[in-house]
Parts: sequence; structure tokens; C-alpha cells
Amino acid sequence: MPDRQHPARDQREGELFRLLVENVQDYAIFVIDKEGRVENWNPGAERLLGYQEAEMIGHSIALFFTPEDIAKGFPQREMQQAVEQGRGNDDRWHVRKDGSRFWCGGTMTPLWDDNRDLRGFAKIMRDRTEWKRNQEAVEEQVRLAAFIKDVGLALTQSDHLQDMLHHCAQAMVRHLNGAFARIWTLDPQGKVLELRASAGRYTHLDGPQSRVPMGKNKTGLIGLIAQERKPHLTNALASDPRLSDREWAGHEGMNAFAGYPLLVEDRLVGVMAMFSDHELSDSTLEAMSSVANGVALGIERKSADAERRRHQEWLRVMLASIGDAVVATDTEGRITFLNPVAQDLTGWSQADAHGQPLATVLQVLHEETRLPVENPVSKVLREGRVVGLGNHTVLVARDGTERPIDDSAAPILDTTGSLAGVVLVFRDVTEQRRAEHQMRASEARKAAILETALDCIITMDAKGKVVEFNPAAEKTFGYSRSEVVGQELADLIIP
Repeated sequence: MPDRQHPARDQREGELFRLLVENVQDYAIFVIDKEGRVENWNPGAERLLGYQEAEMIGHSIALFFTPEDIAKGFPQREMQQAVEQGRGNDDRWHVRKDGSRFWCGGTMTPLWDDNRDLRGFAKIMRDRTEWKRNQEAVEEQVRLAAFIKDVGLALTQSDHLQDMLHHCAQAMVRHLNGAFARIWTLDPQGKVLELRASAGRYTHLDGPQSRVPMGKNKTGLIGLIAQERKPHLTNALASDPRLSDREWAGHEGMNAFAGYPLLVEDRLVGVMAMFSDHELSDSTLEAMSSVANGVALGIERKSADAERRRHQEWLRVMLASIGDAVVATDTEGRITFLNPVAQDLTGWSQADAHGQPLATVLQVLHEETRLPVENPVSKVLREGRVVGLGNHTVLVARDGTERPIDDSAAPILDTTGSLAGVVLVFRDVTEQRRAEHQMRASEARKAAILETALDCIITMDAKGKVVEFNPAAEKTFGYSRSEVVGQELADLIIP
């Protein structure tokens, strides 16, 4: 505030202030009126913004604001903030006369007269572009590290392919500030890309992008990336000649695109892509390229896991459906699987038997000696070949029930030919044994009848050859049984 009693001092202070403003080179210092028009302009402002004083006097400060900030009303908002709070912040991008941009660290201060009437504003600006770039670089590295970490967790902790890809797409949007990200996988026939995950602005999996044919087509870039097996990267998407719908990109404000083929040993398994409304840095593209390799391997692994689960389920259903008992063990002879028939015969449930030594669940004795029979699984593990139980073996169930069984055991080999376990197949032969006993008894009765009958008994097969010739017939016809059996009766006995 001017001191009216000491005008000379006020004059000196004013001169010193003028010299200060004019000699400061690293700061733009100038005054604007209440409407935001420049009233004075120091050399620092000329150096920072590129405008001479004559070019700026009377012109609005909006001249060096970015178009997007002008559209948002930042010049007026900054003055309003200064009036309401005593200080207006101006930490944002500005535009020089030559069109180049710089990051400004600045403030705006209201100027009040003795009557507390607003006369204008003092504005101080400084180029802090290097600081801003360094800060953005640090923030970007933190974001990229978080991105790579989240993708790694998705690849290692997701149980299913769909979940894994969804989390990967979410990580791209969350950490790379993408508008939306999508991942397709190649169908088994190798002709169509199927959309499996979508995050960000668009999350639906249906529509024209749900199934993308390989090659150039109306769906645009994705089919080309798959066919060419090369990334497609652009920070000028709306003018990209390879994009089929550039009007859409302009309308949606999509400025950048990064799409990568997902390859495993030069074999395509899918495509990963992200659309963005801002420019994508080289560091971001490098991170996406690195992650694409991991996602490709993840798809390969999850697809193989799914196929293995389908095969295991098919095998489980098949083993559960067959009439014989099936028991599988690991390489230590511990039970890993019992089908329903095996559970019925042993009296052990799958839950109770799992992890138990085979000898605990499958107690097998010699039918006559009552001694334990050698564990067939142990023999397979030792010799690595198919083995079977000997004759006259009985299975003692959990409740003590005994059943004669017939079985064989074979090694289970993995894809490398290494032993992964043993499968034991056996069946209840109680009815077979009963039928055999009945047959033997019947044969014995028949033999007794033939031997003791007083009448001649001769039996023939369909060709007229003698099958049975009892002692009475030997006495009557004079032939021994050994001479007749197998001969045609008509050749021996002439009526």
C-alpha cells in the first residue's frame, strides 16, 4: 500500500520492484486486469511464452492455455479461485507462441486497492516441464510395475481361462489408463478369434467383435494382427488407414491403439488389444509386449489344463461305468481312485480309501492256503509290466465278506513314458466259480452213469463222429473207447 507521507520512498520501492520484475529471467511475471487481459509483460514472460510485450498487452491470458483447458473454463476458474481463496493455482500444461507445450508451475494473486476493490491479478509462471516429465516417468514405472504384477497374479492364481483373461484385461485398463481392453483366443479350427474378455468402456462379449475371422475383414485390425502375426501400434488411430471404422474412432475420442498377436513358439493362440484416448508411451508398449508373451503361455497352459480336465472327466465317467472294479494308485502304492464297482467289492468309499496303502483296502488271500497274496501293484512298480494274480485268490472286504476274484495290474505312464502310477482291474468270479463247480459235478455224474450203465451208451456229434463210448458198448461191439472216439460210427458198426 503506498505511503502518502513518504512519496520518495514509494518511488524508490516502485523502481526496485520494476527492476526486479524486468530482470527476473526464469519467471514470467505480469499483471492482468479483472477480465484477464494482460496489462504488462516482463522479459521472463517473453522468454517463457515466446510473445513480445506488444503482442500480449490487451490480449487475454487464454491465448497460452491449451484448447482443452479453455473448453473447461480454466482461465476464468483460476481468477475466481484467486478472488475466493486469495491464491489461484496454475499447475497445468500451457502453449507457447510456437505451439510447443510446457508444464507450468504458477500462481495468480488478486490485487486490491485501498478500498478493497479488485484492480486485477498478478501472475507468476515458471517452466517445470523437466520436473513434470520426471514425475510422470516415476509414476509410469510404478503403474507398469503394478500392471505386470497384477497380470502375473492373474496368470498364476486364476483357476479358469475366462477368469485369467478377464483379470488381464482389467489390469490393462486400470494401470495403463486404457479406454477398453480385449482378449481373443483362436478357435480349435484355427479360423476364428473368439472374444473371451473385455474390460473398461465396453464389457460385453457379444456383437460383431465376438467372433473375428482371420485376415482383413470389416471387423478391422484384429483379424489382420492374427493373420500377419505382428503387433499393430498407433497413436493416431482416427487417421489409421488400416482401421475400418475411423469415424467411430473420432467420435469415441480414441487416439491410440496397441494390438499384439499372442504366440507360443510362432503358433497363434489369440490376440490382445487396448484402445486409449491418450497417447501410449514407449514404456507402456514395451510392458504390453512383454505381458503378451505371458498371456499367450497362460492361454496355452489353461487350454491344456481344460483339455486334461475334460479327459479326466471322460476317463472318470468311463471307469465308473464299466462292469469291472478299477483301482488306481500313485507311484507309492497309495490309492487315488476307486470306481463304484471297486467300492462295492472292497466295502471302502472313495473318500475313505483315498491315500490309503493298497494292501489296507485290497486284502487278497490264497483260497486254499489262506496266506496273503503278493500285492500286484508292488510287482508292477518293481517290474514295470502288466501282472496278474494267481489262481484261487479271494478278496476280503472291509466287513469280512470273501469273494473269489480275477485281476490284473498295469503301469500308468505319463506323456514322457515315466511311471505315474498303477491301475488294478479285477472282477468278482463267484458265479464263474459256482458254474465251474456245477460243471465239474455234472461231468462227474455223467462219467459215473456211463461207467455203470448196463446198456450201451454211444453219443455222436453233428457230423456223426463218436464222442462217448461206455464200457457196455465196448463189450457189445468189441471196440475199445480209444479206438472209437473220433471215428464215424457208420464206418465201425455195419447194421
